[in-house]
Amino acid sequence: MQLVLVIFFVSCYCTKYVSGVTTQSSENVTVKEKDTIEEVNVIKNNYHELLKRVINNEIEISEQKGREQYLKNDLENTKRYMTCQMEDIKDFTEEKYNNLNETKAALMKTMISFSQSLTSLNDTIQERSNGLEIPEMLKCVENSTDNSFKSGLYIERGTSDEDYEPSFNITLRSTSDLESFQNLILAYTSKRHAYTPPVYRVRNRWRRGFNKKSSRWSVQEIKEKKRYPHLSDVIHSILTARLIDEVGMNRNVVLEADDPRRIKRNIAPIPPPPTQQIALEQKARSNKEYPDKTIDYMYSPLNN
Repeated sequence: MQLVLVIFFVSCYCTKYVSGVTTQSSENVTVKEKDTIEEVNVIKNNYHELLKRVINNEIEISEQKGREQYLKNDLENTKRYMTCQMEDIKDFTEEKYNNLNETKAALMKTMISFSQSLTSLNDTIQERSNGLEIPEMLKCVENSTDNSFKSGLYIERGTSDEDYEPSFNITLRSTSDLESFQNLILAYTSKRHAYTPPVYRVRNRWRRGFNKKSSRWSVQEIKEKKRYPHLSDVIHSILTARLIDEVGMNRNVVLEADDPRRIKRNIAPIPPPPTQQIALEQKARSNKEYPDKTIDYMYSPLNN
């Protein structure tokens, strides 16, 4: 009986141990299976993501290839268009260059014919002027001969032409054109280069003047409008002389130190005040009592 009980207890213990081990093993297998399933799902998801990326990259690569092909075609078309444009520009430039050469040749012919006609005109004028000067010269010679006979002065024999000095001008040349041109230049220069009363009056009308000694601005009254009717004739003569010149007008000339073009427009060290303010500060004397007097100035502390 005791043996039976011992065997029963031993069998129960073994059965309990075996069942416990089996239960624990099944639980471990279940946990491992779940982990494996989760890992497989993660791998599947990663594979799907990777597959999507590969597909997107393939699509993007195909799009880039299409863009590259489009840009190549566009570049080829642009090259062809630019080549055609350059050829057209080259043809147009050659045509204009040929036209320019023809125009230059025609202009040279015109200038040559104009210079020849001008030379013939000058010769004609010189001949006519010589024809008009001969009677005057004869009269001068007769008068000088009469005076020499009356005074007892005779030209000795053997005297050369260079030693003979007549009492009258043989060439009868005039410098009026040069003087007119000089006056024209002086009319447009500054006062330091053309300080003459007529030019000073012309230059100071309609404008404000600055006095360096008193360091004050003054205003002048307008009297008459300036006119230069001879200006067109002077310019015409200058251009005519330049056209027949061998050197021409296209020359680089260095300005001299006293050239008026080197001087600035405003030589005053201070800026001018308004014209109305200058007119209010001036006080002119009565023209009836002092017609030849100049104007007085009303000095203020601001101007000192």
